[in-house]
Amino acid sequence: MSYIILNGEIVSGDNPRLNVDNRAFNYGDGLFESMLLYKKKSIHFEQHLERLHFGMDALKMRSNPYLQLERFQNLFQELVEANEMETAKVRLSVYRNSKGYYKPESDDSSMIVQMKSLDSEPYKINEQGLSSGICTVYRKSFDPWANFKTSNALGFVMASIEARDSGVDELFILNTAGRLCESLSANVFLVKGNKVFTPSLSEACLAGTMRERVAKIVHDLNMEIESRPLEARELYDCDEVFLTNAIGGVRWIGSYEDRRYYNSVAKRVSEELKKSIQ
Repeated sequence: MSYIILNGEIVSGDNPRLNVDNRAFNYGDGLFESMLLYKKKSIHFEQHLERLHFGMDALKMRSNPYLQLERFQNLFQELVEANEMETAKVRLSVYRNSKGYYKPESDDSSMIVQMKSLDSEPYKINEQGLSSGICTVYRKSFDPWANFKTSNALGFVMASIEARDSGVDELFILNTAGRLCESLSANVFLVKGNKVFTPSLSEACLAGTMRERVAKIVHDLNMEIESRPLEARELYDCDEVFLTNAIGGVRWIGSYEDRRYYNSVAKRVSEELKKSIQ
């Protein structure tokens, strides 16, 4: 039996708990965070919670009382013990409570925490470089909530289907201005010489917790890191391309169309990440 947190209570996750009026289900009216649990400890816990609160403010949701840091930490640790997991992917979801149609009757929120056990070694970089291309079915818009993970992820679902059907591992998502934004589930970094570039948050990319961590690591490796608008054509001009997210750490791109890439910087960053959680 697996357990979840539902509004401060640890309950069985094997039975349905959401009713048909749930606004996350009906309208995508919610947010979520994906976190890594390693050795029974949540990695970058406070940063994830902070981003979630910023996102709730952007969506005009009232914070759930169980999301106060100390209270949530204690509750989460109870969940870890109940599920007897050492390493897991954790999903923290919040959604607006109320009924109503597009216009909600209230802005109060509920929260759910789920866990899924992981067998793979955390932050282990891929041996084989990933194949990649440009997504054609979806472009990300410059919404006030673009930097957060919302429950309405249809664009990424369709982009992932395009990747599956076209036989590539990853697709780069462009914003509506036609510039690089992110990938199917990660932030994007380009390496050229001793400089590393990533799309700025104003380009509608996710404000990834791992994006922030990797930027610091790059700086500590005595490399220049720059956040700025990136044109898609720059994929042809760089030496390396790698992706980052909270669960997978660093994954390197091996090819984009007829372009091939190296992975030395990606490997160095990945090694530093692994050291940080030992």
